[in-house]
Amino acid sequence: IALSAELLGETAAAGPDEAATEEPATPVSQTNQELLHTAARKNDCPGIATALVGGDVNARDKLKRTALHIASWAGHVNA
Repeated sequence: IALSAELLGETAAAGPDEAATEEPATPVSQTNQELLHTAARKNDCPGIATALVGGDVNARDKLKRTALHIASWAGHVNA
C-alpha cells in the first residue's frame, strides 16, 4: 500500500493518542492517605467514605498497599 507523504505528515501531526496525554491523578495528601488506611484497618466505613472525598481509592502506603489490601488482610468485608 502506497501512502502519500502528505497523509503520513497529517498522521504524525495528530500526535500521540489521547490516553497517553491525560494528566496523572492528583496525588493524595499524606494525611488523607493515612486516614483512609487507618479507617480501612479499623473497619470504619464512614471514615473511609470521608477520606475518599476528593481522595484516591488507589493510594498506596510505603509498603505499596491500598486500603483494600489492608481491609481484606484484616478480614473486614464491609470496608
